[in-house]
Parts: sequence; C-alpha cells; structure tokens
Amino acid sequence: MPKTSAMTIRIDPEIKTQADSVLQFLGMTTSEAVTIFLRQVVLNNGIPFSIKAPVFNDETAAALCEE
Repeated sequence: MPKTSAMTIRIDPEIKTQADSVLQFLGMTTSEAVTIFLRQVVLNNGIPFSIKAPVFNDETAAALCEE
C-alpha cells in the first residue's frame, strides 16, 4: 500500500490564499491541515464540527438584503 494518496479538489482561489496564509502562520502546510481534518472525520465518524446556517439579528439581516 502506498504511503500517501493524491487528492484533487476545487477551491475558491481567494479562500485558498487566505487559508494558506493562516496555516503558514500556524507552521503547517495545507496538506497537513487536510490530513488533520480527515483524521478527525474518522475519529468522530463524521464532520468534526457543527455545520449550521448563521442566525442574524434584524439589523444585520436588513443590511444583507440591501446588497
């Protein structure tokens, strides 16, 4: 069995640039971060964090509708 496996994913370029910057500050590569995420998926038998829609107050909701 190979020691590594290649993955190809499509990511918004701006999100990738921002994430790479944060990860570099933390001293890790994007590949290392993805490996950590996938290990947590296995350990948690699912996504390792809550995924839900944000709840906005009335003022924020109105501002978003103006755009």
